[in-house]
Amino acid sequence: MKSKLILTLLATATVGLYAAKEEAAKAIPKEAFGVYSFEDAQKQSAKKKDPIVFLLVNERTEDAKVEGAGKITYWGLEKDNTVVVLRPNSAGEWARRLPAALPAAINAKDLGKEYPRVVAMDHTGSVVLTSVPAAKLIDGGEDAVKALNKEIKELAKNPPKPTAAAPATAPGAAPTPAPATPGAAPTTAPAAGAAGSVAIQGASTEGWTSSDGRTIQATLLEVAADKVVLQLANGNKVDVPLAKLNDASKKRAEELKAASSK
Repeated sequence: MKSKLILTLLATATVGLYAAKEEAAKAIPKEAFGVYSFEDAQKQSAKKKDPIVFLLVNERTEDAKVEGAGKITYWGLEKDNTVVVLRPNSAGEWARRLPAALPAAINAKDLGKEYPRVVAMDHTGSVVLTSVPAAKLIDGGEDAVKALNKEIKELAKNPPKPTAAAPATAPGAAPTPAPATPGAAPTTAPAAGAAGSVAIQGASTEGWTSSDGRTIQATLLEVAADKVVLQLANGNKVDVPLAKLNDASKKRAEELKAASSK
């Protein structure tokens, strides 16, 4: 009886040991790229032409779902991307050491402050491809990460070029017209699309978030009564019902519409 008990305890301990090893193997490696090794990450990304994925994690969390989502996201993306892990204790260095376009993407209201969350950029680190909030990664698990990996691949094939902001003009002043080209026809404002729609002038690539929390980088081309027209990074144009956008993106679309209607 005693020998059976000992064997049972040994078997239980062995199973527990293997489980612990398996769990440790899934952990995000300490040698993963981070804020202080970003230059090395850039070199790898440039060499492989891989997108750069910034994964914001909090490994000190006591929430198993949050911790697990971070691990799943890392291992689900690291094969096809250069993953840079950003931890809260290095936040003070992000603006100084990381790409100029990243801080605004990380702090976007629609992305939230929860962990883990993702911002993906092209291999040059100059263009944001897409971003995903924590809720999407936690609730979607491996399926959400696979879908994200596929999306990043598609967007990286033809990333948008960084768009410079239009020069500011004094309040009430008319915009400065572009120099005329000899023999060219007069330049007119973009024509509106369907009745009641407004073509957006001087739009740049920015984040647009759906009502379920999914964010993509796209350029707003047109706003109608019930939809918007977005141009994706690969050049494709898509109609998105206004009802499918979250409140912040709806408000942003109305702001750009109002500005282009003046």
